[in-house]
Amino acid sequence: MKKIFISIFITLLFINFSFARADEDSLSYEKEKMIVYDLQSYRYNFFKGDTLVYRVEAFDSLMINYDKPLEKTRLEHLQVTCDSVTKDRKFLLSFKLISLISDEVYDGKEKSRRTSSAWKGRVVKILIDSLGNRLKVVPDDSLSYSVAPGGSFTPALIFPFKETYRYINESWMAKSKDTLIENGVPGAWVDHTFLLRARNPLDTLGYACSRFSYIMTGIGAINIITPQQKMRTESTLTGSGVMTISKEHWIPVHYFANLEQKLLIFYPEKEEIPGQHYISVDFTLEKFIPGKGRTGDTKKQVKKKK
Repeated sequence: MKKIFISIFITLLFINFSFARADEDSLSYEKEKMIVYDLQSYRYNFFKGDTLVYRVEAFDSLMINYDKPLEKTRLEHLQVTCDSVTKDRKFLLSFKLISLISDEVYDGKEKSRRTSSAWKGRVVKILIDSLGNRLKVVPDDSLSYSVAPGGSFTPALIFPFKETYRYINESWMAKSKDTLIENGVPGAWVDHTFLLRARNPLDTLGYACSRFSYIMTGIGAINIITPQQKMRTESTLTGSGVMTISKEHWIPVHYFANLEQKLLIFYPEKEEIPGQHYISVDFTLEKFIPGKGRTGDTKKQVKKKK
């Protein structure tokens, strides 16, 4: 009898805990929906000569034509430099992959390591405004084909968010059609729609930051035409991410993104080949060398944080 009472007591305790947890989750959900009237600001503000180096950690799973998956764990360093700034604050940014370590496993077999890539060392440029809108892309050599280790559609560090001011938990939409030249030449085009939400500010990596999250859907395509190869790849994209921007310098400090791609690959006189590519990627600002246009006080603060 005593064991029965103990069993009943434990069962009731578990039920009460479950209801309490459900109430807590419900309150958390309601809190998440509530607008907090603390205005957040989002923008980019680069200066000529700004140099930023990002540590990029990525995990890929790629499957083509229902074959065995290729899994990659990548560690890269990406250098972003502001080459010039127009009078109306448009920024010409150059992108260069400066290092790569890619550990790759096919079908669960022995791991191989790759440190070379035709994309490493190439420099491409994009002209953007303070809200991440792409105004122009400039390849280094439009006749020389190569692609970034993460593929033509891998999440780009710079993307449009369209709005400067939002309250915490407030949502908004952004749509754009962009060429992702920093992922390869020729650059893939993507037509994507973002649902963004302002998040609580955060102090991280020595910076006071504004944050927003997003979910995204889109489509994209890239055509490759060389003397050796002719192919077209189409992609249906779904993803999510969180962008963290310094409120002092207005540069990306951290960016996390997930991306799911459903691919169709076309070759002349062949049936289309399906594929899937899943990517999870972290961009973390590892080094920031301010340009001469920033004030002396700002430079001192940056040096102090290193």
